[in-house]
Amino acid sequence: MTIKEKLYKEYVIAKNKIKALCNEELIGGDNIEEYFNSSDFSRDAKCYTKDDIKRMIYNAEIVYQNEVNKLRLENYYKTEEGKAEKEKLNKQIREFIDRRHDLVISTTKKVDLFIKEWLGDIWGCGLVGNSCLEIGMVEKVAENKANHFYFGHSFNLYYNDIFDEDRFDMNYGCMGAFSLLDKSKETKLRSQFLIGMGKFSTDQKKLSDLKKILNAFCIGFKEYSTELDNLRDKLNNPFNKK
Repeated sequence: MTIKEKLYKEYVIAKNKIKALCNEELIGGDNIEEYFNSSDFSRDAKCYTKDDIKRMIYNAEIVYQNEVNKLRLENYYKTEEGKAEKEKLNKQIREFIDRRHDLVISTTKKVDLFIKEWLGDIWGCGLVGNSCLEIGMVEKVAENKANHFYFGHSFNLYYNDIFDEDRFDMNYGCMGAFSLLDKSKETKLRSQFLIGMGKFSTDQKKLSDLKKILNAFCIGFKEYSTELDNLRDKLNNPFNKK
């Protein structure tokens, strides 16, 4: 055999381990040695470069190990011990998801009320995120209590950046020119929007209070997310503790 054919043989063996594990038809069928000595094998090996085959071997070994781990996990969770462990972890995961969701909803309500008291009842906020918040003039409130803003009449507040925890920036889009003497509802809204953004961006005391609320939220959100990551890791890797 050539060096390439030897490499390709190694790949076929690695690939067939995966196929056998998944109950799939093997490359070369039931008589693998006959395949290795055939012209089909030589032809197949010529389709790839040596580097290609080396990568194929590496990938096949990774896939095989993943399949072994997956099968081991499935078998463990079929045992009485595994079923109990899975049920316990899933219950804990649901509890922390609910707690994190409750934190988002309660903080959103708190910030929404804070904004209304600050800028006026027509103002509000979207769901509080762990790094961004949309604030704007509310056109309507959906059945699920979510605020829908007038088009173009909202801005984004950015905070708790992964690279800068002290970040506290706002950004807003421009809707273009409008007539200052126009008495339409649209012009009135645009003027209110500009006044509101001005009040928001210049009141250092209110901004400081809002930042404290959002910082507390981010700390809580991170704690819940970290716990969820740990629980999901335990669910996917129950053998690490054994």
